[in-house]
Amino acid sequence: MDEKRPVLLLDVDGVLADFMSAMLGHVKELTGQSFVKSEITQWDIFKFFEHKSLNVKAGCLERIAEPGFAAGLEPYPGSIEWVDRLKGLTNLYIVTAPADISPTWVHERTWWLNRHYRIPADRIIYTASKHLVRGDIFVDDRPEFVCEWKKHNPEGAAVLWDHPYNRAQNDFYDYRVDGWDKLLEIILKHSV
Repeated sequence: MDEKRPVLLLDVDGVLADFMSAMLGHVKELTGQSFVKSEITQWDIFKFFEHKSLNVKAGCLERIAEPGFAAGLEPYPGSIEWVDRLKGLTNLYIVTAPADISPTWVHERTWWLNRHYRIPADRIIYTASKHLVRGDIFVDDRPEFVCEWKKHNPEGAAVLWDHPYNRAQNDFYDYRVDGWDKLLEIILKHSV
């Protein structure tokens, strides 16, 4: 680890992996109805569908638990190149919550990160208690994780990765970004 570089903590789903598209694809299989990501304007996707009188939670959770789901997620366009670039500027670690309902999630996620981003297992931290992980910059799409991390790491930069589903929450964080170039600006600012 290069002591001069900031420690960057990146989430996976919603930052690197397009979890939402996978869920919306499965909802279409279950209901025959199509939705686009911009329609999902609340964090709890299942409540969104309940408001539309669609009970998809059980079916979606079953799909997440299936072997192959985590390994089959698509990386966001451009994220692979950006992660390669950020590896040269930071001490990059992945901080991701395991899906306890899936017996293969951790193995598949580790494989997926190595396959797409060449991130070794010793740079991946699995925990739902992300606030306990120390670093200089924390990036996640879940407002609760970002706010909790900031409370426990007041000197660090808490970054919320912007999506329509987290825009209604204006909790306590330092930055909201919607692209890699904006994250790079934050990293450069905290590298001085």
